[in-house]
Amino acid sequence: MGKRFLIGCLLLLPLLAWTQEKTPPATGGLAFGMLAHSYGFGFDVRYIIPRANTDYFVSLSMSSYKSNKELRIKSAYADQGGKDYVYDKQNYGYVIAPTFGFSRKLIQRNLFNRVGLSASLSGGPLLALLKPYYVQIAVPFNGNQALVEVHRYDPLLYNYGNIYGVADYFLGMKEITAMPGARVKLGTMVDLSAGTAYIRAVELSLFADVFAKRLPLLGSTPNKQLFIGGSVEILVGNIW
Repeated sequence: MGKRFLIGCLLLLPLLAWTQEKTPPATGGLAFGMLAHSYGFGFDVRYIIPRANTDYFVSLSMSSYKSNKELRIKSAYADQGGKDYVYDKQNYGYVIAPTFGFSRKLIQRNLFNRVGLSASLSGGPLLALLKPYYVQIAVPFNGNQALVEVHRYDPLLYNYGNIYGVADYFLGMKEITAMPGARVKLGTMVDLSAGTAYIRAVELSLFADVFAKRLPLLGSTPNKQLFIGGSVEILVGNIW
């Protein structure tokens, strides 16, 4: 009996070796993500280099970026067609963030455990793009009559009494400026994929963004240089 078992095992060895050759280890992965964070919304593209216990990744995200002190108000000229606008808003903000990092598997996915868990640490440079905020201004010219002109918002000149409403978003595209910064991010990812060839995950993160100087999102309201917040992201992709 023992000899037959040993012979059977020897005959199975080539088959096992052939199976291993047919399922080589994963060499890369690509995921796309939609994210919401403390200051806006955006998307993420992530290239992953999978390893047994630690994955390495490079990601590129772009998201909107606004002050948490923003306040949308009703125009004083609403009954005359005035549009709502964001009080004291000086610039629209958008942030491009290339980051580099690694994730450590805390709970491995397998046939008996359908949910995986990993922790990640990443960081990299930031580039904030600032587009001026334009408003419509009511300019009196004859008693109770006024003309409506479009100007870039200036906190020293315009206020609730003379702002008619928000102007066309696409005004000021040629006046976009940039400001550099840096990001550090700590995350936890829950892996919900149906197999090792897929990426289906939810990532919860904490991040700290610091810019070269105060980010001029608002006019007279104090702006910040350091932004600390959280984010949630849904990732979908494949591993090959």
